[in-house]
Amino acid sequence: MLGFIRETDAIVFIVSPNSISSPVCVWEVEQVAALNKRLAPIVLARVPDDRIPEAIAKINYLFFDGPEGL
Repeated sequence: MLGFIRETDAIVFIVSPNSISSPVCVWEVEQVAALNKRLAPIVLARVPDDRIPEAIAKINYLFFDGPEGL
């Protein structure tokens, strides 16, 4: 997995309760930040702000969760 992160220019991260609580996804976000890769967070399902990793929280999100998520 790390090889793919190293080779890419940008990473799309899908934000959802499942992805935020996944140890693998958290590790991937940490690697993206450590390697200074571009990160594009896409919100599929809203998550409380205090649960969002710092590397994601400082970026503007794209919301794809529909009007019921507002």
